[in-house]
Amino acid sequence: MNEFRRDVPWFGHAVVVLAAGGWIYLRLGVFSESMLPLTYVLPLLVCVWTRRIAHVWSMAAAFTLAALAKPLWVLPVDTLPQSQDLAYLFSTLANILVGSVVVHVVVRQRNRLDAHVDAITRQNAELEAQAEELTRRNEEIHAQSEEIAQQNEEIESQAEESSRQNEELRESNERLGRRDLLLQAAVQSLRAGIDGRAALAEFAREVLAVLGSPAVALAVLEKTETDFELRAQAATEPDLHLPARWPAAESLAALVLECDRTAAIDDLAKRPDLALLGPGRDEFRSVLMTPLRFTGGESTGILAACSRAPTAWTQEQFQLLEWIATQCGLIVENLKWQADLRRRTEALQAAHRAKDEFLAMLSHELRTPLTPVLAAAHVWEGVPELPEDLRSDLGMIRRSVTVQSRLIDDLLDVTRVSRGKIDLAFAPVDVLTLVRESAAVVSADLLAKHQTLKLELDLPTGTKVAGDDARLQQVVWNLLKNAVKFGPEHSEIVLGARVVAPPAERRHEPTDPPAAAHVEITVADRGIGISAADLQRIFTPFEQAATHARQGGLGLGLSIAKALAEMHEGTLTAASEGAGRGATFTITLPLMKPAQPTADAILPTLAVAEPQRTPSTRLGIDRKARILLVEDHEDTARILRRFLEREGHPVVHAATRADALASAARDDIQLVLSDLGLPDGDGLELFPRLRELRPRVRGICMSGFGMESDLAASRAAGFEEHLVKPVDIRRLRALLARFLSAADAER
Repeated sequence: MNEFRRDVPWFGHAVVVLAAGGWIYLRLGVFSESMLPLTYVLPLLVCVWTRRIAHVWSMAAAFTLAALAKPLWVLPVDTLPQSQDLAYLFSTLANILVGSVVVHVVVRQRNRLDAHVDAITRQNAELEAQAEELTRRNEEIHAQSEEIAQQNEEIESQAEESSRQNEELRESNERLGRRDLLLQAAVQSLRAGIDGRAALAEFAREVLAVLGSPAVALAVLEKTETDFELRAQAATEPDLHLPARWPAAESLAALVLECDRTAAIDDLAKRPDLALLGPGRDEFRSVLMTPLRFTGGESTGILAACSRAPTAWTQEQFQLLEWIATQCGLIVENLKWQADLRRRTEALQAAHRAKDEFLAMLSHELRTPLTPVLAAAHVWEGVPELPEDLRSDLGMIRRSVTVQSRLIDDLLDVTRVSRGKIDLAFAPVDVLTLVRESAAVVSADLLAKHQTLKLELDLPTGTKVAGDDARLQQVVWNLLKNAVKFGPEHSEIVLGARVVAPPAERRHEPTDPPAAAHVEITVADRGIGISAADLQRIFTPFEQAATHARQGGLGLGLSIAKALAEMHEGTLTAASEGAGRGATFTITLPLMKPAQPTADAILPTLAVAEPQRTPSTRLGIDRKARILLVEDHEDTARILRRFLEREGHPVVHAATRADALASAARDDIQLVLSDLGLPDGDGLELFPRLRELRPRVRGICMSGFGMESDLAASRAAGFEEHLVKPVDIRRLRALLARFLSAADAER
């Protein structure tokens, strides 16, 4: 019945509704005049059966309404006095409330009791199921106990087997550790760059230790045309030495190599048909051989393990030797590649050294005879007594020698650039000074072609970039010389410089670095121009635009200038509207620091002319320097001495180191102008000796060698300046004036 009550809840609701409705009908309809209040408690007992609290209070609410309705509407008016009506109403309501509470308590207790009974019932069912499970498990445990007893016997036997296997694993781990050490030793020997045979010998010793007994010797053989050559060996006995040559005809080694398979002979005495070391050699009775395989699959070598006693080689030894042969083949092949690479590297380095030496010697041999030519042309060109046409020819000679010297410099520079041998001395460089000095260099070329250089400088004073002043000048005047060379006579060349602020739209992302201001230097001409197809080719070494090729030259100047600009973290670009429309070259260099504009920031446009030579007395130098000229080339010495004496300097000439030291000991000299290549020694060794005799003497060296290493060596020897032959007379004059001015300041 309880299950029916729980499974069919609507039946309980129906019973409660019928009981409440029927009882209200009896009290209000059938017994409308009855005044007994206790009768409302009876139908509440139905809730004890339904066991729902909601039923109790639903019936109590219905009965309360009925109790209120009876005195108010059902009983006739004035049936009872008002006091009795109220007493009846309150007693009825109290009866309903008390009955409801009692039934409520009874229902809750019955529900708790039923829940407890259900829980006990479930627990009993679970206990019965657990009892059945325990019974089943006991049976299984009993069966397992029998199995465990049987397994214990098996475990005992397996423990003995495991102990034996553990011992074997320990030995295998030791051998694997030796393998790792073997490979590490081979790799380290190869990385250390030791001799190939020494590396193989070290490897063979490690291999023999890994193989262990019964192997007493190991040989690495290489097949030659007639036999096998011993490349490396190892032995467990100090007095055991293997022969350098092993026979190939009718030998086990030849058979192994031909079949490309591992083979072993347990007792060589039983196989006299297979030679091992050769006739009369019976040091070994057993051998295990395997071919050396390279990455290409080719087998040209043998790895042999030898034993003094007859031996049955194991399968593990077969596999181990094959693995070792693979590693040994890789090492042999790697050694061959290393040797070949070493030979090629040495040959390449020798070729580079020979090329550098050749270029240096070629530079020296080309520059040395140019010095007297250039100096003589410069000296005589300034003599006003000579006819104008002769002076013009001398100017032509001077310019031609200068061009040839520049070509030599370009050849050396392009070599330095390609090998990254250009050393830059970075320092703050004033852009205005850079532009003006570069313009002054080409002034003579401008006058020769009757051209005008127009300066358009929009620079704040003090504008500086970080760089090597000499190299940056080389970039600018290289572009200026190109403009002069390719521009027509009586044309105008524009040299401009300005500070360019970064564009505001350059930063696309918040993480992009802020753009920096830079200096822009432009050289524009109205010459033969450049086609669009040639704009990129002109910066490639030895490449020239089609229109430029007819003008001569090696095609190196622009490539060197671009490389130098990029070494300063700048750029060099070219633009042209086409053939015959001129060209514009633009150099950009990062600004060193922002400069504030001043009143004289915008410089006027001006034309640059060649500066006139001024005697040293006009430079504010009242005294002359006694100069020791050390030069073994007779023509160079004669021309330079004539120039220096025309400048008013007393000159002492020495052709050798011995003469120079004697002159320094005899005469009070203030300045040394010395060649580096002397018949009886080196000018680099001479100058420190001269300093010992004359501690305050200053030095300028002259040399046909102009590599960066030559300049560094001359500075290390104490020379303050290095003049590369052919000596530029204007630069020499400027150096003399600077040295004498510094000497006057010191006094």
